[in-house]
Amino acid sequence: MNMLAIKISTITAFYPLGFSKQQGWTLIELAAVATITGILAALATPSMMATVKKNQIAEGASQIKGALQDVQQQAMRQGKTCTATIANNTVTASPVGCISENPQMPASDITVTTANFANTPATIAFSFKGNSVISTTADPATIIVQASGNGSKKCVIISTGLGIVRSGDYSGTTCTPSL
Repeated sequence: MNMLAIKISTITAFYPLGFSKQQGWTLIELAAVATITGILAALATPSMMATVKKNQIAEGASQIKGALQDVQQQAMRQGKTCTATIANNTVTASPVGCISENPQMPASDITVTTANFANTPATIAFSFKGNSVISTTADPATIIVQASGNGSKKCVIISTGLGIVRSGDYSGTTCTPSL
């Protein structure tokens, strides 16, 4: 075997498929990767933002439901009537001690509204038995949680009398409780 044949076989042994010793990316390859990444990010961002907003709405409904259940539990624990008031995206309770801690309320761009409550701000009284007394125009009382610019709505419903607090999806004028 001559020297040239040995040299060619040595190069292909260390650099298969004809690769050379030069390593790295060319400017064109980097530009192509950056372009593809930018396109994928532009496509994914609106979907991700909608998902974040839906999660904020669900979290807001969960926080309000939790606050109402806390007021109900404190009424039963303390053996007295506790009243929850829903106004300005917050849930407060009276008398003092009827809510164990200040609940975390929804994000600032989440709106909490009350439907079919006869009074403003909306109040819900829980007796020492956990029963609810609500002035409503229809049963059950409904609290709607939504975001501006997003069609997704969640709701919290409180049954008059029994005091059952449930959450669900709000569509049109009805709340469908989650199972």
